[in-house]
Amino acid sequence: FAAFDREAGALVASPLGRGLQLPSWRGYGEADVLEVLDAVRETYHTDRERQALIGGSQGGFGSFRMAGLYPDLWNLINVECPVANEASSSNPQGHVQPSLVPFTVDVLIPSLINLPLLMGSGTLDPLAPITMNQRLRDAAFAAGLDARYTEYLFGSHCFDLANAAYPYTN
Repeated sequence: FAAFDREAGALVASPLGRGLQLPSWRGYGEADVLEVLDAVRETYHTDRERQALIGGSQGGFGSFRMAGLYPDLWNLINVECPVANEASSSNPQGHVQPSLVPFTVDVLIPSLINLPLLMGSGTLDPLAPITMNQRLRDAAFAAGLDARYTEYLFGSHCFDLANAAYPYTN
C-alpha cells in the first residue's frame, strides 16, 4: 500500500509484513518490506536520499531490525513504543529452543550509527514497558547514535491519544 500524504509532502508506503508470524520480520515479512520499497522506488521515482523507516509496536521492532540489517537503505529511523524482542527460532549464535532465546534488536543498534534515530515511549505502556525502551535508548546513546528520545508521561501503548496530549519527560 502506498499513498501520498499531502500534509507531510511525502509518499507513505505501508508493507503489511506478509506471512507475518513468529519469527517476526524475517522471511516473507522481510521480503515484503524490501519488495515494497523497490516497487515504490520504481513506480514513483522516489529520492533515495529521503527514505525514512517508521514503525510502532511490533512495527518498531521491524523498523529496528530492517534498519539494522540494511542501514544504507534509509536516511532516518523513527520508532514509537517499539518492542525489543521476539520469540525466535534462531539467534546470532545459531539455532536454539525458540521459547528460551528471543531475538533482540540490541545487537543491531550499532549498525544505525549513520542514521538519525527518533524514539518515543509511553511511561505506562503495558506491552512495551518503559524499562525496555529505556534500555534501547541507553544502548543507542552508548553506541554514539544521533538519537532523540521522548517519554510521554502517563502514555500507554503507542500513546493511545495524540502525542501532543502528553507532556514529555525527557
